[in-house]
Amino acid sequence: MTEVLADGRTHFSGNFGRTTVAVEIAGHSLPLDHSRGHNHSGDVRCTGGRNPCTLVDSLSIRVNGHLVEVPRSIVTGLSDANRAGLAVVGPGTYKLVIEGGDAAEAYTAIIRFDHKRVKQRDIIEGEAGMLAERTVYRDLSHAFAH
Repeated sequence: MTEVLADGRTHFSGNFGRTTVAVEIAGHSLPLDHSRGHNHSGDVRCTGGRNPCTLVDSLSIRVNGHLVEVPRSIVTGLSDANRAGLAVVGPGTYKLVIEGGDAAEAYTAIIRFDHKRVKQRDIIEGEAGMLAERTVYRDLSHAFAH
């Protein structure tokens, strides 16, 4: 696992046989003003568990140099990212694991993808260790073919 920077861009990669997967996570920190409430930052993505709050702004994934389509909704709700890593799920399928939050606000995001696109994002609740959210991304590219 690689430590995710609070401000700036975190780069890391993994080699899986003949395949190289490269990831960039970009983010910034946002101070919390606890005098105005537990989680007053102006951004609802902040968990309130860390000051400053760190927000994930973008995620880039490349498989053998080719950019993977990453929906904007992948980063929605990802804050206070601590560590991230890569693994193989099966032939031609990989996962990016992002651990974030702290204590009651801890989570693990598991993002499954292939060489073209993201297929699924799961959010595992940290303390409970249970699936809290699942988003499945369908391939709609054929819907617009003539």
